[in-house]
Amino acid sequence: MPGCNAIKPGERLIAMDGSVVQLRSSDVAGQLVLADALHYSNHFKPRVVLSVDSSSPGIGKSIGTVGAAAFTPLDSLWTRVQGAAIHTGDRSVRLPLWNIHRERMVNYEGDHVIGRDDSSCSTTSFLKQFIHSKDWIHFEMDNVMVSCQKDCPYLRDGMSGRPTRTLIELIAQMTCIDCK
Repeated sequence: MPGCNAIKPGERLIAMDGSVVQLRSSDVAGQLVLADALHYSNHFKPRVVLSVDSSSPGIGKSIGTVGAAAFTPLDSLWTRVQGAAIHTGDRSVRLPLWNIHRERMVNYEGDHVIGRDDSSCSTTSFLKQFIHSKDWIHFEMDNVMVSCQKDCPYLRDGMSGRPTRTLIELIAQMTCIDCK
């Protein structure tokens, strides 16, 4: 049984950066945890930040199950992701980070509201507010983490591990390029 301190729909929580976030559903509490982790990463001034999430079930309706959704504000980082995806055979699709998605996440009181819209674009736009680095890429893997033979005949049914191969290849390519 849930205790008296359980998160309830409609509660307002304070994020690590001090902003107020209203949760419309307790299912999206993980987005707030990821937002705090992204904000915490700012203290270390990383050159590149990679984040992976599986909290947007609506992504499967948008692009199906053949490729992971990727969000990044930088074209150069997206080019590197494409190269890694081609090398590993895991498809990735770049989706937009438009301001309209971020604006939909704010209520009339100025609070961020998560759980109102399950679109991956809105979820990622919410996360983008917590990271200062422009060298950031976010993968949404809800649509590719479980595979079936009809979508990807080279993968067996069940948990696929996608886009792990692409992430490993991306990190390897970035490490080799930066070592020169």
